[in-house]
Amino acid sequence: MPRPGVLNTIKRLAMRPHSLDDAGVRNLLARQIVRFSFLGILVASVVALFVAKDKEEVARLILASLVPLFGTWVGTVLAFYYAKDSLQTATDSTIRLVGKSDPLSPTSTVMIPRSDIEGKKLAAGDDPNTLHLTDIRSDMEAARRQRWPIFNADDEVTYVVHKSTLDAYFAAHPSESAPPTVASLLAMPSLASLISAIGFVKPTDTVSLARTVMRSVPYCNDVFITASGEKNGPVLGWLTNTMLANIAS
Repeated sequence: MPRPGVLNTIKRLAMRPHSLDDAGVRNLLARQIVRFSFLGILVASVVALFVAKDKEEVARLILASLVPLFGTWVGTVLAFYYAKDSLQTATDSTIRLVGKSDPLSPTSTVMIPRSDIEGKKLAAGDDPNTLHLTDIRSDMEAARRQRWPIFNADDEVTYVVHKSTLDAYFAAHPSESAPPTVASLLAMPSLASLISAIGFVKPTDTVSLARTVMRSVPYCNDVFITASGEKNGPVLGWLTNTMLANIAS
C-alpha cells in the first residue's frame, strides 16, 4: 500500500495542476523519488541485516552495493538540477555566436552591448581627427580586433576604422615625414567614405531593418544602436556586417 507521503505527493500534483509549472513538477518528483528510494533501501538493508546469519558478510555486500548506487544518484540529481541551466546558457551563447536568431528579433537581443565594445573613447574637447593611425593600429593589434570604433566624450560614435582601411593607407603611403592621423584618412575620399559609413537603428528595431539600413549606406559594415536611432546619441550596442550575415534570413 502506498505510503502517506507518496499519497500526499500524488494529491499535490492532482489537486494543484496549475500551481506548478513544468520545472516545479520535475523538482517535486525528483525530491520525492530520491527521498522514498533512500528510505526503501535503508529499510531493506536493516531487514537484511536483521535476518542474516552472517551479518558481517551481508554488511559488506550492502555497502558494496549501496555506495555506487548512491554515487550514481547524487550525480544524476546534480545533473538534473544544474545541467539544464548550463545547457540553456551554452545554447544561448552558441545561438548568439552563430547568429541563428530570428530576423524579426529586436536588435537589442543580438547586439554587442556598449559595455563589451572595445574602441577609443575620447575625452571632452579631444578632436578625433588628430588621432595617430599608428596608435590606432597598435590598440587594435593589442586587443586583437579588426575594427576600431572611435567615440566622443558623449559616447557617440564618430568613425569606425577597419584594419583593411589602415592597411590600404599605409600601403599607399609607405613612408611619411609626419605621423598620419585620422585627418590623413579623411583627406583620401575613398578611405574617408569607409570610416564614416555607419548606420543607426533603435533597440526596438528589428534585425531585418538593421540589414536594410546597412545596405542603404554605401560601404557600410557597422550599425550602431542608439535610443533614438540617430547618430546624435550615446551608443547602446553594435551590429557588424558579419553578425547580420550570420543571422538566418
